[in-house]
Amino acid sequence: MKKALLIGIPCLLVYLVLIVLFAFAAHLEGMRFGIFVGVMSVVGIAALVAIVIYQKKMEGDALPSDLTAAESSSLDSLVKAAEHKLKGSSTGKSLSGLPLVYLVGDSNSAKTHTLVQSGLDPELLAGEVYRDGQIAPTPLANIWYTGHGIIVDAGGALLDQPSLWARLVRLTQPNKYGAALAKGGLQPTRAVLLCVSLEHLAPGQSPDAARVLGQKLRESLRKVSQTLGISLPVYVLFTKLDTVGSFADYATNLTEEEVRQPLGAMLARVDADAGLYGERAAAQTTSRFDELVYSLGEFRLEVLGRGSAPEQTAKAYEFPRELRKLRGPIVDFLVEVGRPSQLGVNPFLRGFYFSGVRPRVIEDSGPVSQAAAPAAAVDPGATRVFSFNAAQIPAIPTPVQRVTRRVPQWVFLPHLLPRVILSDRTALDTSRASTKVNVVKRVLIGTVAAFFFLYFVALTLSWLNNSGLDDKLKEASAAAVAPTGQHEGASVADLQHLEALRKVFMQIDDYHSHGAPLAYRFGLYGSEPLYEKACTLYGARLRAMLLEPAQANILAQMSALPAAWDKNSAYSDTYRPLRAYLISTSNPEKATPDVADDFVHAWVGARSVSQEQTDLARTQFQTYAALLPQPKSCMATLGGEPHMSAVTQARNFLRGADGSDQVYQSMKAAADRKFPGVNFNRQFPAYVAYVSDSYDVEGAFTKGGFTFMQDAIQHPEPYASGEEWVLGFRAANTVDIPSLRAQLAPKYLNDFLNAWRSYLKAAHVLTGGDLPEAKKKLHVLAGSGSPMMQVFKLISDNTAVNIDDFSKPFQAPQMVVAPNSLALPPSYTGGLEALDNAIPEAGTPITPAVADPVIQAANAASAAVNTIRSAFPPDPTGAMDSTSEALLQAPIKSALAAAKGLKDAAAGGGAKVLCAQMAPLLNKFPFNPDAHDDADPSEVARIFQPGSGAFAQYAQTQSANLTLIGSQFTANPTANLNPAFVTFMNHAQQLSTALFATGATPQLVFSLTEEPPAAGQPPAVIEINGTALSGPGQKSFTWVSSAGSTTKISGPQGQSHTYPGNWSVFHFAYEAKHPTQSQLELIFQESINGHSTGTPYDYKLDASGPGAPLLNPAFMRQMHCTTKVNQ
Repeated sequence: MKKALLIGIPCLLVYLVLIVLFAFAAHLEGMRFGIFVGVMSVVGIAALVAIVIYQKKMEGDALPSDLTAAESSSLDSLVKAAEHKLKGSSTGKSLSGLPLVYLVGDSNSAKTHTLVQSGLDPELLAGEVYRDGQIAPTPLANIWYTGHGIIVDAGGALLDQPSLWARLVRLTQPNKYGAALAKGGLQPTRAVLLCVSLEHLAPGQSPDAARVLGQKLRESLRKVSQTLGISLPVYVLFTKLDTVGSFADYATNLTEEEVRQPLGAMLARVDADAGLYGERAAAQTTSRFDELVYSLGEFRLEVLGRGSAPEQTAKAYEFPRELRKLRGPIVDFLVEVGRPSQLGVNPFLRGFYFSGVRPRVIEDSGPVSQAAAPAAAVDPGATRVFSFNAAQIPAIPTPVQRVTRRVPQWVFLPHLLPRVILSDRTALDTSRASTKVNVVKRVLIGTVAAFFFLYFVALTLSWLNNSGLDDKLKEASAAAVAPTGQHEGASVADLQHLEALRKVFMQIDDYHSHGAPLAYRFGLYGSEPLYEKACTLYGARLRAMLLEPAQANILAQMSALPAAWDKNSAYSDTYRPLRAYLISTSNPEKATPDVADDFVHAWVGARSVSQEQTDLARTQFQTYAALLPQPKSCMATLGGEPHMSAVTQARNFLRGADGSDQVYQSMKAAADRKFPGVNFNRQFPAYVAYVSDSYDVEGAFTKGGFTFMQDAIQHPEPYASGEEWVLGFRAANTVDIPSLRAQLAPKYLNDFLNAWRSYLKAAHVLTGGDLPEAKKKLHVLAGSGSPMMQVFKLISDNTAVNIDDFSKPFQAPQMVVAPNSLALPPSYTGGLEALDNAIPEAGTPITPAVADPVIQAANAASAAVNTIRSAFPPDPTGAMDSTSEALLQAPIKSALAAAKGLKDAAAGGGAKVLCAQMAPLLNKFPFNPDAHDDADPSEVARIFQPGSGAFAQYAQTQSANLTLIGSQFTANPTANLNPAFVTFMNHAQQLSTALFATGATPQLVFSLTEEPPAAGQPPAVIEINGTALSGPGQKSFTWVSSAGSTTKISGPQGQSHTYPGNWSVFHFAYEAKHPTQSQLELIFQESINGHSTGTPYDYKLDASGPGAPLLNPAFMRQMHCTTKVNQ
């Protein structure tokens, strides 16, 4: 079994790892992931348990060296026959489920005779008892059934074969698993009746014969006790008492009731830990034996009074003395049989009894006797000794002359089993508690406890997750929004806060729609209240910051429309804003993804906003448009009621337009509702780090939309009145169908071509970075499921239609990835793989020597692109040929530029290359304290990380000019260096050392000391990533950059401000004043009804430590990359 565990546990661990990897490979998420891994883990654990149990059973069934297959098979067949007969009876139970007594002893110890004469009226279940009409020696075992349970008569030879004896015990042992689950955890009783012939203890035997016999039988009994794991009560029956001198003369005058009474004594248990076991057991046994002999001697007067022949009477008088002569061997035997072991459970000696045979005279006509009084109840107490006084003496029969014959009669036996041994509940109940059952119970209890512990852990985890989700919602909604004027858009900071709130809301929305992960759902997750709360908070912010300004601009536009149609107007310029406005007010169920762009255009209006603001606003409106058509959407009421005067004015204006415009818009809207649009970034979010394309292609221009539109153009009648919910109901005009078709076809062709040309032109590979970054991107772009392949596949599949005017303009992308294919040209992927292989693996130092192989591989890959490009048909109108080529060349050119930059640095132009690499970074926060865009931590690491960053690589090339001492560069005396260059190198080195003390994640180690505030002024609390400085004193901080990083300062009257994001501590520090280089000054102003009043609260903090200089924005403003190295 140990071998099975040693092999099985590692296999189980490997199995668990494999199922987790499979779950990831199958893209299982949330509850599906948890259920799959949980069920498969249970299956694996169950399989291991089954294998271990089976292995253990096989080991138990394995035949030891001293046991033959024939013997084992005979014993197994015997037990199975008994089981079969027993289960077919009215009891319906098995051997393991009934009380059982093992009847054991040496050969010729009268075991079977004892059982037959026991008064139990046993029924044989299996075995052989009689042979030629006589009781035969038991070959293996006989199994009997009585009303009290099972008796297993083990053959005398069985004890000489320990393996066969142990097998019999195992085959008849109770079911420990059933007992563990039963009430009280108790199993059926087990006991042993040990039969010993007094012939083995008679005078003339070896002085140690009794002790040796006791030791031999003790080992067999201990095997039973330890196999079953119980304290096994043992009763010793000394048979053949008739071999003791004068027994027949003594017993011949006993009455029938007297011979049924057991002759013996119960013994109290003497445990191994009681100390001096031999002395205590010998003293108790001797005392009980003497009491027994005394009782026999005392009864002699009664026996003598019944005798008729003086010579016979005299012999009867000597029986107690003869029995007393056997005290030594009997006591020695009993002490050895019951001697316990200090290790494990033991059998214990419960009592000893005697039985013999007397000749019984049977008359042909028995005398008529007087009725006898009922026998007294047997007292099975622990210290009971035989007494004839307990028996009722019957009336003396009237003598009658009869013919008689002599037959053997068993004396002192009939009441022993039913009234003493099987009624001894005190001892038998001790055998019901098993250590084996206790182990199973402990395992079961441990399993249940582990389950409840894990469940409690799961409850705690669920509570923490739900509480954390609620806290995230509160934190995201707590950020204050600055008021904006009529002509101002929401600031980047406000939109970023709104985006943070959106992400939390979308997480909750996902849990609400598809179910929360298992870690959120252990009886605690209430999705509906949290969803309503999140929707209310997000909706209020969205309405105030974006939706209301967009609606206001739309209303202003519609209100300014002239009464009559202007032929120079574009139909969609009015139609789409009107449609968007009605979707936000009265028709939310009509929302389609493309309406998000209409809201963005309306929100921007005439304002001057940055691209970042536009992108953030678009994300919010895309979420809004996606949620609107949902049943009972919480976003449906955000827009309020429509202003019908402006709506009517816009409708009247559009009704004067050419009829084909409204028909076309109606067709296209129907196609958009039926077919989802295409947005690469939305469909492949994992690829945006390599290839990005945010352009939305409407559903009408997909392959399914194309088929729909072609049919609609041929049958425009259903769309003649346009979208009535937008334009309002009006009677359909008579339409010239051929003329309408002629107008609709070129409109759709033009829009189709523009849509897909714009899509491909919007696609771009994210380039830049050093060679390791280029290698990472090349590996993904050249692999299976390449982002580059997916970009071309979308346009190829959707433009491969059956009309050449639509399909031929896109032959170039269709040649890169064929329609319905999943492969880029082999020459292209081979070139990217060769270029990837030319760049050293991660961790290998990037030296100028690697540039040439990379340049050669890049040139070869570029040549492969040129070969592909030569097959493109010219496209001077749409430029799909040149656009496709540029997209294919982009990752190659990026790696080539990185390699050439490495060579330029080695050739002395490194400063220019370094400054060119740093320029985008130095224009972002915190390097430019006034910038609105934050630098990405990975971008900072690529420049300033010690060892592998661009600055460190460049610094190595300047070892002849500069010597690094500590964290400062010193110009070598022979070098004629520009002082500004040395200053820049020291600034950059100090920044690199401070930000990247350990690892590749920016961090800052510093201390803040809050000066005592003025009298009556409460202290401020500064909390950075969970570490707080509360009041005057000093506190050390280790700030680590992360998206969840926060820095919070709390002042008087509950005023506080939180700075989130990757550079939270810099935002906090750079907003403060800096009276000195190492001091931060924070001022809080009392506010009443939103207006500043009263005396301001002034707090001063002294910064120290290695990172302290970076907390002053002056440090960043003084760092200028200098390309002039020498004076």
